[in-house]
Amino acid sequence: ETPELAQKTIDFAKQIDPDYAQFSVTTPYPGTKLFYEAEKYGTLTTQNLAEYHGWSAVFVPFGYKDREEVEMMKRRAMRQFYLRPKYIWGRIKTINSLEDIIRYWKGFIFVLGFIKLEKDLRSFVKTKLSPVGFAKRGATVSIIVAATLGLLQLFS
Repeated sequence: ETPELAQKTIDFAKQIDPDYAQFSVTTPYPGTKLFYEAEKYGTLTTQNLAEYHGWSAVFVPFGYKDREEVEMMKRRAMRQFYLRPKYIWGRIKTINSLEDIIRYWKGFIFVLGFIKLEKDLRSFVKTKLSPVGFAKRGATVSIIVAATLGLLQLFS
């Protein structure tokens, strides 16, 4: 993976023009095959389980400079896909109710505030899911989830 390849993926998503697209960073969850092979493809940026939630770049593929570049590419993908005039007009044409207006407005605010949302999420993780707080609030659940993901990958 490189920024150039990620841009091709963004361009392809815009070309096929689906109703919705999700752009995520690779998260090699502990206990999975990808976690154990991660060093073949890049660098893990942390061992802090509280950050393995799928929204932060805990893995930097070779081809990227650092974690910030990976996260910047995710934000770029969201903005390039969802803030296109063609996409916005397409959504406006499908509005049939007040519920549609509210849903699209929330999505629009989400895309515009993606940077702030990510900063708020990082702050939440650091304060609420700190190593001590994390142990009290849900380390067991995260370990179970990671183990389950590992088992599912073994049997798939």
